[in-house]
Amino acid sequence: MLVSDSLALLYLLCGVIVVLMLLKNLCYFANRSFFVMLRGKTIRDLRSYMFRRYLDQSLEFYGKNQVGDAIVRMVNDVEIVSNQFIFALFNSIRDFSTVIVYMYIALFLTRGSLLTASW
Repeated sequence: MLVSDSLALLYLLCGVIVVLMLLKNLCYFANRSFFVMLRGKTIRDLRSYMFRRYLDQSLEFYGKNQVGDAIVRMVNDVEIVSNQFIFALFNSIRDFSTVIVYMYIALFLTRGSLLTASW
């Protein structure tokens, strides 16, 4: 009887590990898909705003500055700003979820220790 219970527990543990690994990979895939979509939209919006501002400049501005250098600088700056924005967004989400999980663990452990102390 004891062997079958241990074997059932082993099967359950293996099943839980497989399900958790699948869930982790599914969440990773969803995170990457969302990241690609958000990055594309952010770059598109920033570039359209920057080019609109660039085209609204006066002729004096175009006489002083070379057009190619300004466009290359804008494209690089948009890339940097987009990367930093998305990095900060995902880090804040990850840190918030980490704090929530740690708070839950702390409350669970505290509640468990209170129950054992009351016996």
